Amino acid sequence: MSTLKRTLALLAALAITSVSFAACGDDADSSSSSSGSSTSDSSSSASEGSTSEGETSEGSTSEGEGEGEGVNSGVTLSTDTIDYQSEEGTLTVITWTADDAQPMADHYMEKSGNSNVKVEVVAESGGDAATKYDAYILGGNDVDIFMCDVDWVLKYAKDTYALPLSEVGITEADLANQFSYTVSIGTAPGELYATSFQATPGGYVYNNALAEEHLGVTDGAAMQEKMKDWDAFKATAAELSEATSGAVKICPTLGGLWQVYATNRSEAWVTADNKLNVGEAEGFVTLAKELVDGGYVDPAIGQWSPDWAPMGQNGTALGFFGCTWCVKEVGGQLEGWQGETGPWTLIAGPQAYSWGGTFLCVGKDSDNKAMAGDYIKSFCINEQSMYEYALAVGDFVNNKNVMGKIVEEASNSNALLGGQDQFAVFAEVAPSISMEGLVTEKDSTIKAAFLTAVTNYCKGDADDWSVPFQEAVAEAYPDDLVWE
Repeated sequence: MSTLKRTLALLAALAITSVSFAACGDDADSSSSSSGSSTSDSSSSASEGSTSEGETSEGSTSEGEGEGEGVNSGVTLSTDTIDYQSEEGTLTVITWTADDAQPMADHYMEKSGNSNVKVEVVAESGGDAATKYDAYILGGNDVDIFMCDVDWVLKYAKDTYALPLSEVGITEADLANQFSYTVSIGTAPGELYATSFQATPGGYVYNNALAEEHLGVTDGAAMQEKMKDWDAFKATAAELSEATSGAVKICPTLGGLWQVYATNRSEAWVTADNKLNVGEAEGFVTLAKELVDGGYVDPAIGQWSPDWAPMGQNGTALGFFGCTWCVKEVGGQLEGWQGETGPWTLIAGPQAYSWGGTFLCVGKDSDNKAMAGDYIKSFCINEQSMYEYALAVGDFVNNKNVMGKIVEEASNSNALLGGQDQFAVFAEVAPSISMEGLVTEKDSTIKAAFLTAVTNYCKGDADDWSVPFQEAVAEAYPDDLVWE
């Protein structure tokens, strides 16, 4: 989708009183799906698996509500306004992808009346950015705001690269309505350096027709019961395989499965004494091997590979694990998956998890600090602005009040999900996510090395996973970690 199309979609969505929800894609450029013409029967079955008014459904998770972390409903959004600053010069935002950055810049310029925002794409991927940012930020280039992926934000959320957010008028107290795990991730020892405009809870998206044909499932609550934990998930995978003689997989990739499992580790990859810690991740090896040996998942299919989307299009996968940015109505991964199939239904799946997430930092040599502060407040603090952005672009913004209000209004309808409100499911999942103290700046490299080693082991290309994994990490960090 071009920048012009993104902007027009955003403005159109803001102008519609009864929101039909037009969103822009994160990882695929595409136009509106024809799935909005799905039958009323399909829409009904899709919506049964979700809650449209902020209530807990049978097929969702809500454990976090008891911890005071629940998504708020029955709220009035803050009416605080932003005192937009118009400093001379350009507010430069650097990123590795314009998919989030450009719609945000367009939204900010439209709301503030300030047209001096420039998005600079300085890398080809998130992994590439985790190294190219070094040269760019430290090379004297104009950097007012830079965007970081959750897996490597802590590499840059420090005074070498970034200003403390307190220097642009933002403190941790201002983030009281954010999901707490995102606040902890952006906080280096004693200082807040980064904050996220989005929370990225995930779920499992499945094909309604395949579920009814092969599992006898006709609504989301029933499917959630069949996938309520990993034991139920494995049993359903076996049932599906038997019903289809192995032709339909429970999910397409180990990569997607790993994202779900990885969120729920209770220990960081790197210990306090700087040692590599496999910990609970070893349990994933057992799960992955069992699913691959049973023929329920194909280890040869890589996440986002050219073979991934066709499994949804030709019905050889029942569904996939995906988060907020996967199931936007326009341009999300779901649209690329569906082909002529669908509609689909979103459920919570076997455990609450988060996938990805982008954080905003202020460049240490920013010459537009006031504008940088306004920009971040617009997407991370100001509730009215965040509310408008969520409905226009389809992102699950990082504010419990805002998402609670949207779910309570029951105005969001995702055509790719047969009319289901994906926000309602994600709002139930998000409070149960806990990643405090679990994110390190080395996570991106370590997680990738682990998945590669486990995948090769499950494919039969290696007799062991642990030695290749440790060797890969040792090669990446020969001096940064303590090796016994």
